Amino acid sequence: MGEKKINSIFNDPLMFNIMEMMGEGKSLVWKPIFDIIEFSDKFVVVLEIPGVDKDSLNVAYSNKILTISGYKKDFNIDVEDNVKYVWLERICGEFSLEIELEGGINIKEAKAEYLNGVLKVFLPKIIEGKEIHKIPVQWK
Repeated sequence: MGEKKINSIFNDPLMFNIMEMMGEGKSLVWKPIFDIIEFSDKFVVVLEIPGVDKDSLNVAYSNKILTISGYKKDFNIDVEDNVKYVWLERICGEFSLEIELEGGINIKEAKAEYLNGVLKVFLPKIIEGKEIHKIPVQWK
């Protein structure tokens, strides 16, 4: 019974296309799962991105948009021309997320941590009355 279930996966057009793309060396685009947690003083964004290459990970914030992108390399196995995937669930390739956050962010205090495949981005809010924005005076 288990064999029929596995064999039916290979009849799925989506799975076939993914496997074809992998064979041609093309990069897949994927979307990691994430949570956004809002506290009274900050936002915390948590992403599951195991295996993402350290040098490819980019976290940026501009105009209320948090952008996180990166690249997960292939499966770290030597692939020969005659290889046949029996089961394929792990995804590799590029990802990019744009997350809109309402309210002001104190970008100078923002930080991110990556541990055991989980990225946490801490974005402190600008608290009304506590953030001072100095306005330069142009003398004439």
